[in-house]
Formats: sequence, structure tokens, C-alpha cells
Amino acid sequence: MKNLKAVAVAVAVVVMAAGMVCAEGYYYKQGLEQENTEVDSYDVKDSKTGFWILGGGLMVGSLPLSQSETNLPMVFFAYESIHKKMLGSMDFSWSIGFYDLMPEVEFAAIMPVKPFDVRIAVGGYYDFIIGGHAGMFFKAGMIINKLVGVDLVMIPIGTQPSVSYQDSIEQGEIVPYDGENGLDFPIYGLLVSLRF
Repeated sequence: MKNLKAVAVAVAVVVMAAGMVCAEGYYYKQGLEQENTEVDSYDVKDSKTGFWILGGGLMVGSLPLSQSETNLPMVFFAYESIHKKMLGSMDFSWSIGFYDLMPEVEFAAIMPVKPFDVRIAVGGYYDFIIGGHAGMFFKAGMIINKLVGVDLVMIPIGTQPSVSYQDSIEQGEIVPYDGENGLDFPIYGLLVSLRF
């Protein structure tokens, strides 16, 4: 009987020790997996349906840049609302914002191709604050990791402003449009942005 009790105690101790070792190994393995799992910022931001966008760039009157007589720096701020999978496998978005002081609205199709999103947009703007200038634009670009946007812009048509933007920038004051130094369409641009 003593031997049977000793064997039972030995078996219980071995089972408990084995259970502790197995549990310790399990939790150690789980800890390592959690440490090695990085949070993918693309996946985290992919569930967002709205972004604030802040960016800047340059608009030019002709290409190549060295031959352009019109070079206008551009700063923009916008809010974009995204509707997931609205166009089949593509997302649809609309945005409103300001290019310099010109209000703009645009509509875009976005094709998510992790870690890039390919974005094609069409929109319009109207400068009712300074020059009474309106135009329509096309944009094509990409969003890298849902954070950095790079867009090529073309403004194929628009109206002439009541002021000369280029002369106003050069002279530091509002210079009326003289009928000669207007905007030559199409206008091209490169814009870089951050999305929050």
C-alpha cells in the first residue's frame, strides 16, 4: 500500500510538473508571437472612412518645368469621405477642401492594392475670393500605406481670373489681369499630401 501511495504521489507530481512545463511553453510561445506581430498601419487605416488631407505642390503652365512661364505654388487642405467597395472591388470617395484659397470638390475611384491605393479623380474649383477663376481638373496618383498621397494634376479647361496670379506673386500685391498674362490651359501640377 505504501508503494501504491508513493507511485500515486509520484504520478501526480509528474503530471503537475508536465502541465506546468507545457503551460509555461504555451504562454512563452504566445508571448513571442505577440512580440513578433507588428501592427500593420495599412490594415488599421483601411477600416477608416474619412481622412483629413494636408498637402502642397506646384502648378505649372507648360512642360518641361524649365520652359514654363507660369509657376504657382499650391497648398491644399481637404476632407475625404470614402465609401468602401461601392464600385465593385473599388472604393468611391468625395472630398471638399481648398486649393490655396479656392474651394474645390472632387470625386474619385480608388483601387486598393496593398500597400498602395491607386486613385483617379475628377473635380472642379472656383476662386470667388481673389480672382473669380474657375476650372475643372483631373488627378491620377497613389496613396502609399494610407498615409502619403502623390498626385499628378491636369487642368484642361478653366476661366481667366480677374487678377494675374503670377504677377501678383512676383510683386507681392494684387495685380489686375491685363488680358495678356493670363493662364494658359492646360495647366499641370504635382501635389504631395499627408492623410490623417
